[in-house]
Amino acid sequence: MTGTELIVAALAAGAGAGITEGTTGVVGEAYRDLWQRLRSRFAAQGNGVVTVLNPPAEADEAALAEWQNLMASAIRESRAFEDDEICQRALQVCEALTPSGRGSTVITQSKGVYSGDYGIQNNHF
Repeated sequence: MTGTELIVAALAAGAGAGITEGTTGVVGEAYRDLWQRLRSRFAAQGNGVVTVLNPPAEADEAALAEWQNLMASAIRESRAFEDDEICQRALQVCEALTPSGRGSTVITQSKGVYSGDYGIQNNHF
């Protein structure tokens, strides 16, 4: 998963879970911080991208897909995916909204990953 995909996934998951900027707790704080950092990043460009931030109110899949594409473009243009704090907040939101237990794992910037029990992994770089 790229940084752009991670950020878009966090925003979509948060919106889908009903998280708003008024939501309290760790998830609400991470989500709010993620939005604030993205707003600042987009505003620094001065190209009006801030209007893209609001996800569609209706549950229409086509509208959501279009919003995700617009967000991904804005994130790439602003290079927000290079901001470690933005990616960390996005990861926190995704982790908080993912059910615990075995499932998907988000791994970024790794050089060798092992997942499982009782195995051996040898990395030579």
